[in-house]
Amino acid sequence: METKAQTNKLYNPKVYRVIYGLFLIMTISYLLRNNLEQAVINMGIALLFDPFDQSIKWQDRKMLHKVWLLTHLALTLIGAAYLLIR
Repeated sequence: METKAQTNKLYNPKVYRVIYGLFLIMTISYLLRNNLEQAVINMGIALLFDPFDQSIKWQDRKMLHKVWLLTHLALTLIGAAYLLIR
């Protein structure tokens, strides 16, 4: 079982931001190539790499961060719903 100190060593916000950005770039490239399935998958995976400081509780985060993440989640869910319905 990992302690809190060990978990903090594994989390590097700069690396997570880069990975998040790469997944968003891949999402855009798939959208430009009309590959909606891969775009939605990459948008969902990008959410795993929260680009903001994960040590801050959800209630204490800035409103902009909350809006950004909730918008990202909503777009991902809308894309998934569209894929299921079409």
